[in-house]
Amino acid sequence: MKHLFTILIIALCTTSLFAQGLEGRLLIGGDFFLWVNNDIENQSFNGEPRKFEDSRFRFEINPHVGRFLNDHTVLGLGVGYGYYYSKSKSTSDNAMDDNESSSSTHQASLNTYLTKFYKLGGDFYFTSNVNLSLAVGRRNSEQYISNRFSIGASLAPGVSCFVNDKWRIAAGIGSLYYSWTRESIVEGPFFGDSDGNEHDFGIRLNPVDIRIGIQYFLN
Repeated sequence: MKHLFTILIIALCTTSLFAQGLEGRLLIGGDFFLWVNNDIENQSFNGEPRKFEDSRFRFEINPHVGRFLNDHTVLGLGVGYGYYYSKSKSTSDNAMDDNESSSSTHQASLNTYLTKFYKLGGDFYFTSNVNLSLAVGRRNSEQYISNRFSIGASLAPGVSCFVNDKWRIAAGIGSLYYSWTRESIVEGPFFGDSDGNEHDFGIRLNPVDIRIGIQYFLN
């Protein structure tokens, strides 16, 4: 849990400058993420050529509502849905040695976030966003079906543009994150077993990991 507190301290200790007159305003909006990846690799084992295909799909959408605590800080609450799919396939000249596996996961989450704004110039701002999440999901694979429960925290940089006094467009790339996940098998040959607790902490800097969001001011 020390990673969780590290992320919170970094986010809350920053200061920023922002336009005046936003305190108390409400806004609704959301962000989404879509990623598709297909890899093909040819290798040789004991002189026999083998082809490996790996496909991954990831989709997330997160609507939310927030309120300006002051002219440069927004506190908000949102819900989220995510769908993840992966498929791996190995083929060779000998069809008896071919194998294939796939899995899909549906996930729902409850999120609270704190966003701070740093003026870059004109209507453009740099943002730092700290997010706390609680998620439940179900994973389906060829071997088993499992339930997943996780909590997490992330600190993500981004850029934001105020199109006018009613609309804001935002984009985020990468994050410093921590998550704790527990997975329990509910159907299959290992029914009742649990994969135990999984801790994940790191930095995402993939240039294709871009989140796009839009927000509308209610008042």
